[in-house]
Amino acid sequence: MVLAAGSGRFVPPAHSTPEAAVAAALDAGAHGPVLNDYDFGGYLIFRGIPVFMDGRADMYGRAFMESMFQAQREPDALVRTLAEYRIGWTLLRPGSPAIAALDGMPCWRRVYADGFVVSHVQVDCPAEL
Repeated sequence: MVLAAGSGRFVPPAHSTPEAAVAAALDAGAHGPVLNDYDFGGYLIFRGIPVFMDGRADMYGRAFMESMFQAQREPDALVRTLAEYRIGWTLLRPGSPAIAALDGMPCWRRVYADGFVVSHVQVDCPAEL
């Protein structure tokens, strides 16, 4: 945490939070639940955004955590997770196989990427899909 200039309060450092990715997603109309990487849960909680998961793995249980990690590795599991939990946007670490899968899905648009985080939002889908 760093002291915010002139505010007297501590905030997470910009270089280690998905702040810009969250802003880009919200600006792009992100709505509904977010599928977030395990490491971004604390920042989302700080922002008041409900998390999909966070660092408290014991609270979620082994089966849920395994299915979440599977969704980040396997496109079919990702599609099931997106539908089951009605995911509207994502915050994932670069290098996650889920990013390439989302890039190829017609109803998802990448709205932000840097060396720390990639964000997608669900967009209106053509009726024929």
